[in-house]
Amino acid sequence: SERLVVTLSALTPVILLGLAGWGIIRWVVRRGASAV
Repeated sequence: SERLVVTLSALTPVILLGLAGWGIIRWVVRRGASAV
């Protein structure tokens, strides 16, 4: 249905931002751990 498409198109950027944020957090933690 059209509502499903609207919901998915609204959720996609949120999911992508969440994944990107998670990747950045893991990268920072790994960098901090290797710096110590």
